[in-house]
Amino acid sequence: MPLPRRRSGSGAAAPAPRTIAERAPERERPRPKRLGYREQREWDGMEQAILDAEGALETCRREMEDPVVVSEPTALQQRVAALEAARAEVDRLYARWAALDEKQK
Repeated sequence: MPLPRRRSGSGAAAPAPRTIAERAPERERPRPKRLGYREQREWDGMEQAILDAEGALETCRREMEDPVVVSEPTALQQRVAALEAARAEVDRLYARWAALDEKQK
C-alpha cells in the first residue's frame, strides 16, 4: 500500500529564509602584504641610511671625547646635544626598518 502524499500547505513547515544577520560572513581574502612605491624606495635605501647614521654617531662620539672639547663646557654641551641627536636618528631608523620589515611579513 502506498503512503499518502502530503499536501504542501498542511503539516510541513518550509524553512524560513535567512536574514542578513544570519548569513555566513564572506571570507576576507588575505591581501598580499606589499610595500607602496615610496616605502619600497625607503626600504631599498634603509641599510645605507643606517650605516650613514651610525657613522655620524661615531663621529660625534669621537668629537665629544676630544680633550679640547672636554675642557670647554659650552663646546662639550654642544657635542653632547649632537651625540644625542645622532643617537635618536639611529634609533628612529632602526624602528622604521622594523616597521617596514613587519609590513612585508
